[in-house]
Amino acid sequence: FFGEEQLLAEDLIKRIKIKYLIKSESELNYFVRYGNERSIDEVITLAAGKGLFSDKKLIVIKEADSIWQDELDRLLNLLRKPSDFGCLIFHAAIPSLYQSRLKKIENLVTCVNLLPLRMEELRSFVVEEFKKLKRQIQPEAVDVLLFRVGNQLMDLLMQIQNVAQNIQEDKIIDVTDVQRLVGIYANQDVFEYTRLLGNE
Repeated sequence: FFGEEQLLAEDLIKRIKIKYLIKSESELNYFVRYGNERSIDEVITLAAGKGLFSDKKLIVIKEADSIWQDELDRLLNLLRKPSDFGCLIFHAAIPSLYQSRLKKIENLVTCVNLLPLRMEELRSFVVEEFKKLKRQIQPEAVDVLLFRVGNQLMDLLMQIQNVAQNIQEDKIIDVTDVQRLVGIYANQDVFEYTRLLGNE
């Protein structure tokens, strides 16, 4: 998984863990390592055998773009002849594989580019998250929230929770509520601000 949308990556890893591992043994056979830890020997060993009380293991390498070149070269052998018992996930918060070391393994793995959601998807995300918190929000208030916070789901989630905590359950959240409770994130460039001022 690569791309700047961290919340999507975490959600996908969680879903794969639920589907791939047997629930009762999932914590015993789920391993998270980091690319900058120089732990490739451990990853290779983990990937080689069966899981504990299970045939399967799930290994996640976070910050995979920081794996050292020599360690990545050693991983190539594992990726060319993958084990029947393990699932290996590389996770890198980079927008592209083009200039990263991971370009080298691109043809040996399934690559998933976690692009930011489109505007309509973002609106649906905001409405659904408020519903989970038993709150309603007006469409105009959704647009103001998105303008103020940007398109990063983690930032949006924090502000949705902030607004929901400060609004009574039976009140529909409006533009004034969002303006009062949500600060402006540094996510717009000067041209966007100029365009919006011109439309006022």
